[in-house]
Amino acid sequence: MRFIPYLILLCFGVQVSAQNKDAFIQSKIDFFNSKIQQTEKGERLQWLDSLTNTVLDRTEFKYDSIARVSIDFAIEIDSLSIATKQLGDLIYYYNNVVGQPKEGVLLFDSYDGKFKNLKDAYALGSLNLYVGESYQYLSNLDKAIDYFKIALAYGKSSNNKRMPALANL
Repeated sequence: MRFIPYLILLCFGVQVSAQNKDAFIQSKIDFFNSKIQQTEKGERLQWLDSLTNTVLDRTEFKYDSIARVSIDFAIEIDSLSIATKQLGDLIYYYNNVVGQPKEGVLLFDSYDGKFKNLKDAYALGSLNLYVGESYQYLSNLDKAIDYFKIALAYGKSSNNKRMPALANL
């Protein structure tokens, strides 16, 4: 009985902390949006990337919409490494945050061919790893294995030890 006031205080503190965090994130979003409106090309992409990373995995801040705008802009100005990284992050979001791996596959397919000139083996490996996860979650294991093999090859060529380990897993 004497722990009830402490429990109420703890719950109130957690609620206030969550509200403060959301308000802080919203202020960062507002700041980044103003910078995005005031800048062009590479500088704008840096602000878009910062905004995307700020709301990463946050459905309440419409991460997926922001990421799509950022990916499209990165492709538009030929910054394929950033576009590839963000596309991989968005596919991860669909797979693991909102539980919609089919959206991840559709998203990957919609950008098919956009990254054919990219030489960044690590970015391409990560992207293929997340697409492989999408197919795994959809129980299409043959396709998943195909993408994991691609991720494995890119991981080895980038001298990254973590990616081949994840692909093998």
